[in-house]
Amino acid sequence: MKKNIDISGIDPLAFVGPSDRNIKEITKKFNSKVVVRGAKVSIDGEKEEVGLLASIMGNMVSTINQKGFIDKDDVSSLINISLSKSDSSIISDSDDPIVLYTHKGTVSARTKGQVNYLNAVLNNDIVFAIGPAGTGKTYQAVASAAAALKRKEVDRIIITRPA
Repeated sequence: MKKNIDISGIDPLAFVGPSDRNIKEITKKFNSKVVVRGAKVSIDGEKEEVGLLASIMGNMVSTINQKGFIDKDDVSSLINISLSKSDSSIISDSDDPIVLYTHKGTVSARTKGQVNYLNAVLNNDIVFAIGPAGTGKTYQAVASAAAALKRKEVDRIIITRPA
């Protein structure tokens, strides 16, 4: 089985570590082939191991978002915890869909309405949102736009509001 993971929201050099130490730590413990090219990680191996590695790498991204970096000891800890538990979400307490990775952490949809709004934004070119103040409409719209700009899906962002 082959799986690709996008790490464009973080610094790929922080992900692989100095002299690729973090990736070497992973390949030392698993039989799957792990290749990092730019902001894309390709995992090729058995289905169960690929799923476990995807979980570990997701937790590595979360660690980088929380601490700003990850070292070999953190990677070893994540591997050991993942091998001892079959839980797919070690660092992250919730299964909230992530809108944007930032240097201060992640922006994610937390309520059912925000998840529906995120899905509408991802699946449509134009989305009009109405609702009570303070529910995260503008915040999530700007985060989605910034994420699209970071992924180079758009060239510029134009934000408008009714008069």
